[in-house]
Amino acid sequence: MIIVDPGSTGGAATTCGSDTHEATTIPLSLFVLLDQSGSMTLDGNRWAPVTTALKAFIAGPSLAGVGMGLQYFPLGATVTSDPKICTATNYSTADVPLSDLPANGAALTGSIDNHFFTAAMGNDPAHWGTPTYPALQGSYDYLRTYLTANPTRRGVLLLATDGLPSKLCMGDTPAEIATLIASQLAMTPPIQTYVIGIGKITTLDTWAMAGGTGQAFVVDGTGTTTQDDLTKALDQIRVLTLPCDYAIPAPADGSVDPKKVNVRFTSPTQATTDFLNVANASACAAGVQTWYYDDPAAPTRVVMCPSACDALHQQGAKIELVFGCATEVYVPK
Repeated sequence: MIIVDPGSTGGAATTCGSDTHEATTIPLSLFVLLDQSGSMTLDGNRWAPVTTALKAFIAGPSLAGVGMGLQYFPLGATVTSDPKICTATNYSTADVPLSDLPANGAALTGSIDNHFFTAAMGNDPAHWGTPTYPALQGSYDYLRTYLTANPTRRGVLLLATDGLPSKLCMGDTPAEIATLIASQLAMTPPIQTYVIGIGKITTLDTWAMAGGTGQAFVVDGTGTTTQDDLTKALDQIRVLTLPCDYAIPAPADGSVDPKKVNVRFTSPTQATTDFLNVANASACAAGVQTWYYDDPAAPTRVVMCPSACDALHQQGAKIELVFGCATEVYVPK
């Protein structure tokens, strides 16, 4: 492998590769885990603006072809302080299964309408507690089962919550939740986790970093600007998720040598350059345009690290996969 000077931000485009393919993005499947705990209505009108923004997001034309599914938490309680909310299997089936938009839009918006609740219902057992860890565990189980059955898709989980985890559930601590989120990013295929906090909630940036998505999106929790804030956050998440995961097409000789693949970037505003390879998502470095394989031993796609992904958010940007040249690898200082 060619080891590139770690002080650089990209390798110079090479000429040894004669087999070049324009990359096509991997279809995205976005699974939303939405907090329906009582504080979403008892601590100000949060539920209405949050769900209004979410329904507008679902209806937007930019998500055509994106898979979307939905689950809520807490679930399963019949009395207050019911330990049933701590059972991961409550959350391992979707309220709305993953399916492509716009066809799935009616089921998603109908589900949201069916889960509407007011402050008068906020203290009901059905809305008691914030079992974040088991809800995430069950949702990851569902999403991973889906990805196994649909290996050409890329899975992303979006957690939207307004509360700290409930002490009722064993292991439902911020640190253990971060570990769970990080474990999903490290698996094959990796699942990134985006986090939206409704109101000022500590630890959410830690969860977002563990999920490979940088930092949490925190929106107004008073209800005053919640809808506008959430709309902007969802739009940013849409931009971040769509263009940065690419299938590896078959090269001319029919086989992929992971040590001889390069990711070439061109745009109207930047000279052609080869992004640099890193081992996995956790090796992504701030300020360096890098990428990694979904599975280094048997790769089927290349995934852009955040800095490389940022470069793609411009008109006319293009990614090509070049076969035949030794992979240019980033080595941190």
